[in-house]
Amino acid sequence: MQLLKAVTGSFNSDFEPVVVQINQSSDEVNEMIRLVEARLNTTHRDAVQKRILETIIYRKERVKAETNRMAQDQLELRRKFKIVGSPFSGTSLITMLHRNPSSIQA
Repeated sequence: MQLLKAVTGSFNSDFEPVVVQINQSSDEVNEMIRLVEARLNTTHRDAVQKRILETIIYRKERVKAETNRMAQDQLELRRKFKIVGSPFSGTSLITMLHRNPSSIQA
């Protein structure tokens, strides 16, 4: 029994600084892993938010372009059919024709 205590005691005293250093290194590695995961999560969240913002901007631009195209089409139809009334009156072409079909001048 004393021999066992002598051997393990010697082992513990010889390797205790190494065990302490390993534990410290392990704690440092775990902290680095935590920081990298946090940074990845932030980077991913930022990328997702950027993509959402780009999608919103793209859709707004598409709506704007489509609105401009429709306004141009309506203006061309008014010119083609010589429809009386201002294209900027706030009344759509379809509404005008529905209310007053005689507004088309042949």
